[in-house]
Amino acid sequence: VKALGPAGDLAAETAAVLAECDVPLTNVFSTGAMNELPRVDSHVSSGPDTHDKESSWSVPNAELASRVDMRGVRTMSVDPPGCVDVDDALSVRRIRLDTRADVGVHIADVSHFVKAGSFLDLEAYARGTTVYLADGGRCDMLPALLSENVCSLLGGRERLAVSCVWTLDAHCRPYMGGMGPDGSKGPNSPWFGRTVIRSNHQLNYYQAQAILDGVPPPTKADDLNDATETRRVRDDLAVLAAFARRCNAARTARGAVELASAELRFETCSDGVPRDVLTKGEVPMMRIVAELMIAANAAVAEKIVASDPRAFVRSHPPPRPEGFEELAGLMKRATGVTLDATDGTALANSLSSAITKATSSDKVLVAVAAATDALFRGMATRAMSEARYRVASGGVEGSNNSHYGLALTLYTHFTSPIRRYADVVVHRQLMDAVTGGGDGDGDEKSAPGTSKSLSSPAGLAKVADHLNERNRAAKRAQARCAGLYLLETLARAPRVERAVVHEIKDDGFVAFVPRFHVR
Repeated sequence: VKALGPAGDLAAETAAVLAECDVPLTNVFSTGAMNELPRVDSHVSSGPDTHDKESSWSVPNAELASRVDMRGVRTMSVDPPGCVDVDDALSVRRIRLDTRADVGVHIADVSHFVKAGSFLDLEAYARGTTVYLADGGRCDMLPALLSENVCSLLGGRERLAVSCVWTLDAHCRPYMGGMGPDGSKGPNSPWFGRTVIRSNHQLNYYQAQAILDGVPPPTKADDLNDATETRRVRDDLAVLAAFARRCNAARTARGAVELASAELRFETCSDGVPRDVLTKGEVPMMRIVAELMIAANAAVAEKIVASDPRAFVRSHPPPRPEGFEELAGLMKRATGVTLDATDGTALANSLSSAITKATSSDKVLVAVAAATDALFRGMATRAMSEARYRVASGGVEGSNNSHYGLALTLYTHFTSPIRRYADVVVHRQLMDAVTGGGDGDGDEKSAPGTSKSLSSPAGLAKVADHLNERNRAAKRAQARCAGLYLLETLARAPRVERAVVHEIKDDGFVAFVPRFHVR
């Protein structure tokens, strides 16, 4: 039993939520885990401001010799403003005297530093995921020295990565039979391997969007002062955007479903009390980056399942029909459209038809079309089955491996190993697939992330069950903390917001507030 503070106190209520969800209340790691961290110069802090200091860590010569050196390829990261745990970076390399280009998705090589079966590995496995709190704080999966410095793909720093590189033709279609970054020839698009990169530009979404649009960014990128280099970055972003559009179009044609949710951010006073609530401003660059990450995750899934049918995948079962009863009734009453959720294509068409019908037949609904669309898509989101980690079954064609929402036959999580342990597991499996066997990291006891446990279907299923539970707990904690902060903010400063009433009861009504995605 532990006293967390008085009931009604925001800090105490937040701590209670974290405790109930079994989320670590601090970012203190075990002595064993801290002793396994890479050595840095004594003048460099391993605290929360590590990323602001000149890194004392450099790529070992042995890694330079054994990896593909891509430091000469212009590379950039595109993340939310203020991001310090940079999992991914992007690159475009035009092939000289050709119309083709190599597009790379480079992911922090966490598995190099977190050896299978080590103290760091066991603690990361236990935590399962980083939990992001409403006030901007985090309950980290890894110590800050790794998550914010040595692993993070920070601008201007040489870093270790695991890369997925496509060779694209002039129409941004994957080109088979080219040459990989390591000089290999053959049907190798995409190519996978361990690399050394140097991110030239650390951009946020809004800066990258402005550069792509050819307008001044809202805040100037510190490392982008040259007009010629800015044009080159814009050209690279244009290639990335074109490839992302092609990937998205293919998924949409297969029935991918675009659903809705809101990500709330809170401005806080110096004492931690929230003073305002903000919703993330959407720009196309967010979807471009997300689509490239989806493409990399899907490509890795195909690679590891082809190598070992017992691979670690993320599946999303089709929703149960009864889950759509409320939405179907509301949609029929409000728009006259009959909901068809037999597959992703039918669901996407029904949602689009409902909004089209509403906006063409009712002047009141025209004024709140966006709100109505958000309501319908939010209800569809709640009706969905839970996506979960599992051991692949049936090989590449196994029906239980598919992802309904993304309309993909195979999918996994590869692109966020700094904050998700599942991605660390997948990195190890990918390296096994690329090298043809275990890479020799860690000891061989049957700890969660060792090669022995990953080669056993029962051991891998246990890892999947644990990570599914940790993922659910993290989502519950994040949602409940955001709810606490929203209530505190509105109690201190009430405001008027547009809402959509979608149910009348004897004792009141149910309204949906689209700005906050709450009912």
